[in-house]
Amino acid sequence: MPSKPKSYKYNQLDFLINEASKKDKFIVVFPDTYIEKIFTDLYIENLSKNNSKCIKKSCTEISIDWAENNLLSYDMFSSDEQYLFFELDKLKKKQIDQLDSLELSRSDKNFIFVANTPIGKTLKSSKLFKESDIYEVMAPKFWEQDLYIEAYCHYLDLKLTRDSIQYINQSIENSSEKYFETLSLLKSFSMDGNPDINKVKEVLKPSHLDNFALADLFNQKNMKRLYRNLLVVENDFDIFRSFFSFIQGHIIKVIDPSYLNQKPKLSKYDQGIKAAHRKWDRDELVRELDLFNEYEILAKSKNIYLRDKLRLKYLEN
Repeated sequence: MPSKPKSYKYNQLDFLINEASKKDKFIVVFPDTYIEKIFTDLYIENLSKNNSKCIKKSCTEISIDWAENNLLSYDMFSSDEQYLFFELDKLKKKQIDQLDSLELSRSDKNFIFVANTPIGKTLKSSKLFKESDIYEVMAPKFWEQDLYIEAYCHYLDLKLTRDSIQYINQSIENSSEKYFETLSLLKSFSMDGNPDINKVKEVLKPSHLDNFALADLFNQKNMKRLYRNLLVVENDFDIFRSFFSFIQGHIIKVIDPSYLNQKPKLSKYDQGIKAAHRKWDRDELVRELDLFNEYEILAKSKNIYLRDKLRLKYLEN
């Protein structure tokens, strides 16, 4: 029989992964998206070390046919496969009833369901919930913010002094989103993962965006770092609008770099455009152009949802 729900702290993820690896079917509820991301990354890494394969899928995409063919069928070659289903908290009653009808307890596969918001009453009363081992990761108390930062630093392999941690706590909003974005940025600016307090102060409060440095990230298709750099800027819509306008012009040059043929000597920026033209597909560039045009419109109208869109793109990359 499944055990009663167990609670873990946000800095006990390694222990939770070890504990969860002993179970066949379990559910983990996280306090936010970022702690969920850290757990799933570490969980998949742990499986990889043990030569196991992890298959990720949204709970909302599970169909009866797919489940019967993958979860309920026997396959001697898939014994090392683990299934990780996210967005458990987004299931509607009809989908929950559908999962219950599958009787997943009959499956010989190992799988985990994860959610980053509290589970509702409908799911708690479901067969899926009752037949699974339940784990809950608790959010930090307001006086534990330093430990929250340390947990993120451990994941990012980032070493900060006590002064740096205190400075971060005093300088940004106390939220998992801001901590993760800020520490990820610090990591990208520190080759050895050990920035001193001066570097922290330099990076934490940027007053402008380096358009050409960001264009270089775009040329390299390093979109994760590009969005990470954008997210450190507070809702300064003028800074955003200026960059989005610039990057659209840059993308147009990448799509059609024929103007370079008229130049006797190419600058470093020109060489970057030439390299990007070879690296990107035209259809990809057109999609990026449309996307940054949408961002510019949101910035011009000072739309508060602009940051949410940038954050989602960061998490997708």
